[in-house]
Amino acid sequence: MLASERAQAGPTTNLHERATLSPETRRRGYGGAIVRRIGEEARRSDLDHLYLLAESGAEALSLYGRLGVEAIGHIARTLRPMG
Repeated sequence: MLASERAQAGPTTNLHERATLSPETRRRGYGGAIVRRIGEEARRSDLDHLYLLAESGAEALSLYGRLGVEAIGHIARTLRPMG
């Protein structure tokens, strides 16, 4: 199963896609197919940059590495108490 979410923002259009495979569909090549398709669409759209984000320790990091995606940094997430 694939869960996705889209948003558009800013003066130029930015497309943000969140894709998650359910555990029973992992390790069957679907994730790689999705990432390759995203890359194809980016090239077709003449995008200058394509960023793929994954949580630290996520299985996606291993997949991205196998597909030749270069890690360029880490985004720290912090939580602040409400109120």
